[in-house]
Amino acid sequence: MTLFKCMPYVILFLPLIGFLVLFIGRSFLSKRLAGILASSTILGAFFGTGLMAARLHDGMVSAPLFQWIQLSHFSISLGLFLDPLAILMALMITGVGFLVHLYSIGYMSNDDGFVRYFGYLNLFIFFMLLLVMSDTYLGTFLGWEGVGLCSYLLIGFWYKNHQYVYAATKAFIMNRVGDVGFILAMGLLFITFGTLKYTEIFSSLSFLQPSPLLLFVMCSFLILAVAGKSAQFPLYTWLPDAMAGPTPVSALIHAATMVTAGVYLVSRSSMLFSLSPEAGDVLVVIGVVTAIIGAVTATYQYDLKKILAYSTVSQLGFMVVALGLGSYTAALFHMLMHAFFKALLFLGAGNVIHSVDGEQDIRKMGALRKYLPVTSTYMMIGSLAIMGLPPLSGFFSKEGIVEAAMIHSKPIFGLLLFVSALTTFYMSRMIYFVFFGQPRYLTRHPHEAGITMQIPLAILAILTIVGGMLSPNHPSGIGLIATTLGIIVVFGAIGLAWARSESQHHSESTRVVSGLDAAYSRWVIAPYLFLSRVVFSKVDRQLNRSVVGAARLGEWMGSSVTRVQSGSMGLYLLLMLAAIVMVMIKIVVL
Repeated sequence: MTLFKCMPYVILFLPLIGFLVLFIGRSFLSKRLAGILASSTILGAFFGTGLMAARLHDGMVSAPLFQWIQLSHFSISLGLFLDPLAILMALMITGVGFLVHLYSIGYMSNDDGFVRYFGYLNLFIFFMLLLVMSDTYLGTFLGWEGVGLCSYLLIGFWYKNHQYVYAATKAFIMNRVGDVGFILAMGLLFITFGTLKYTEIFSSLSFLQPSPLLLFVMCSFLILAVAGKSAQFPLYTWLPDAMAGPTPVSALIHAATMVTAGVYLVSRSSMLFSLSPEAGDVLVVIGVVTAIIGAVTATYQYDLKKILAYSTVSQLGFMVVALGLGSYTAALFHMLMHAFFKALLFLGAGNVIHSVDGEQDIRKMGALRKYLPVTSTYMMIGSLAIMGLPPLSGFFSKEGIVEAAMIHSKPIFGLLLFVSALTTFYMSRMIYFVFFGQPRYLTRHPHEAGITMQIPLAILAILTIVGGMLSPNHPSGIGLIATTLGIIVVFGAIGLAWARSESQHHSESTRVVSGLDAAYSRWVIAPYLFLSRVVFSKVDRQLNRSVVGAARLGEWMGSSVTRVQSGSMGLYLLLMLAAIVMVMIKIVVL
């Protein structure tokens, strides 16, 4: 077997080997060695993916793994499948993953769970690669579940804090709701096509055409899976709470990789969605609603990481809109560019939080540009990119989606411009609170982070600046550029003025849980807990009492019988006489 044919196995299993070594040697590996080992495996996987990309061009490579189930009527096997889509996803996962690993060496240097943390990161990368490289829906689902497990472990990494454990549990449960859709979709696909392999299903569509209703149901179940994993309405509420994990985790999982799994799933299933326009309409509606909710909610947040989290929700909505419109290239390009500038923003936020002793409330920051000039520059680049300022990457990636909306539907186009305006507003507000105005922090000497935390930001900043050169789209005209610049100038100024006014009030109030979170708490969680208490007190306890009563009756009957079996001849004669008397009485009576 040539090196080229072995490369898919190398790419997939290097992170798993790193996890196993870290897990086995967690008690004696030094932090420095663990960080280098974990980062090296991801870097090796990145170079391997780059080699595949250079050799693959527009072709594909298959690599079998193993036969899972072999019966007379059917068999289920797992394998790897590398085409341009899988290569793109793998490059993004391993590239951003390596930068996050490198950043984490400095960020987590004083944490007692350093080795455990890097083990979880490596395991996450392995499952994410399995998700995007599998040749079947089943293999993708295994990776899908694996990243859900790792997300739970990393969100609740500081498990001694009960709020963090709650956030991890919330993310895990809400993702399981979406997973039900994935399982049902796989069931329908297998019943219809007799296989779960992508190539066999898509080739069968040319001669085996399911009914429009069946296709819509299949795609709807897949959309439910997307809503869970990619934080779409109505299952998006787990993502902001997932900020409980270490900040590099937010950059890796909740900005650049795991939450884009839904975008990958729809793109991989594009042939199914192309045959069901109604499913595309559902995607558009869900994406627009999610984009608006995320942007509106971000406007009144004071937690630095939650502002970026709701921003992620909003940008994922953009991607889903593009998928619904059939603009898969635009969706994937925005996904890639978003990975660059959102990872830059999250890691920059990590530098800020690190410098002010863990504080995340932007009202307790201010004027940090004097002490963090490098970090402030990086975060401004990321903020301008997400606003869509040309010629940064965010302009080109969002421009493709906005242009597709303009062609298909003017109302959708207008709503996306509205979301863009809100994005400019809340990002300008965040930048002013953190880096301008008067200092409002308790830390005496905020300082820039170390070199291992600065190098990843520098690389991401460069990618954010030049990433637009990779755009498959060309600006459609001066009109869209002028509109974008007008939105940035007007709403950026409003955001800065609003933040300046807010910062002078020194408000310490916080908003209570609102929106869907409150609805879920009132109409889902509260009734479930009430029903659980009723079942426990009225059913479970009574059932236990019945079982205990029956056991005690049996015990009494058994003890009574043992008294008779005493070995006393007199007692036996007496019982025999009593039996004879009872028989005679019965004869006389009858």
